[in-house]
Amino acid sequence: MAAKKAQAQGKKPKTLYKPAPGAHLSKKDAVAVGAVMESILVTSEAVTPEELVKAARRHESPIHHLFEWDNSRAAAKYRLEQARSIMRSVVVEVQEVETRAFRFVNTDGGKGYVPIQNAIKDVDLGQQLVTAALRALESWTVQYSVLCQITGLKPVFNAIERARALLAAAKEAKEAKATTQAKPEKKGTKGATKAAAKTAESPSTETHRRIVVTSVRNAAAAASAAKKKAA
Repeated sequence: MAAKKAQAQGKKPKTLYKPAPGAHLSKKDAVAVGAVMESILVTSEAVTPEELVKAARRHESPIHHLFEWDNSRAAAKYRLEQARSIMRSVVVEVQEVETRAFRFVNTDGGKGYVPIQNAIKDVDLGQQLVTAALRALESWTVQYSVLCQITGLKPVFNAIERARALLAAAKEAKEAKATTQAKPEKKGTKGATKAAAKTAESPSTETHRRIVVTSVRNAAAAASAAKKKAA
């Protein structure tokens, strides 16, 4: 409600960070992690574990206490694993679905974690999220395939198949556009080339956003259904 009210007043809504279910973070910690990562993102395309550890190293850092600094108990590599775990332990609400606030992607500047809201607005990053989401869904279908017939999960499996089809269509359109653009134009074919490029144009950012959100919803629905059936 607060976010919708802020939007109605023309203000940028404040991101509401929360600890993921089962995470060893308090609400205050989750907010602090989000704030620190946002500050790093001012000068970086994505946040790396090394950058988060560096930001937390100062004693006055609001996330300093989340790390083990006793070198006799934890080496540098362990702190990097702590950083990865911490970044995966913060969630936000996207399209009424709670999901991880930061996602690991490949950017022009290298690999790292970016806000989910930024990723789903970017075609290339969104494609990476969709691929990762469907990979997770495929793993889920393999793990619970035996339940498809005996627990009434067929609708969930069907939803996953529809998400796969969306990704396949998006990928095919993107490849078709890349192929069209790579071909040299011949004299008198400029108009035809433009028309072909327009026809093969990859899905818009909004389309990718819908695909990502659909995949997130499917994953959430599948997990919820599995828990209810197992209960």
